[in-house]
Amino acid sequence: MKFRGIIPPLVILFDETGELDIDLNRRYVNELLRHIIHGVLAVNPFYWKLSDEQLYNYYSIIAESTKLPVILYNIPSLTGQSLSVELVKRLACNYLNIRGIREAARKISQIREMITAVKTVREDFMIFSAFDEHLLPA
Repeated sequence: MKFRGIIPPLVILFDETGELDIDLNRRYVNELLRHIIHGVLAVNPFYWKLSDEQLYNYYSIIAESTKLPVILYNIPSLTGQSLSVELVKRLACNYLNIRGIREAARKISQIREMITAVKTVREDFMIFSAFDEHLLPA
């Protein structure tokens, strides 16, 4: 798959009481689509650690809610937790529109493990390195 155009991270919006604001999120996504968005770059919720099952449900809802390609964004330095290889492998198996992951883990071993594990179930799954110093080894 060739990527082109705008691939924005999809933030989740909450109301003043901290509850998920479904209407506001719908309007936000529709506004992105109005600008001919080609892909979704989805970051997991931050500030609290979620179980792999909670993260699986979160990304499942995203994948089931769009026909656009979805790229997971693993950025543990900002979210407070890393997406596990097992989680990504499970998502890759069950959702063909989850096309890849942008891997911003500090250790190259995380990227290598992700490539090795996920490619066994999805040859077309793309793994992007977020750090320049990981470009050649990745």
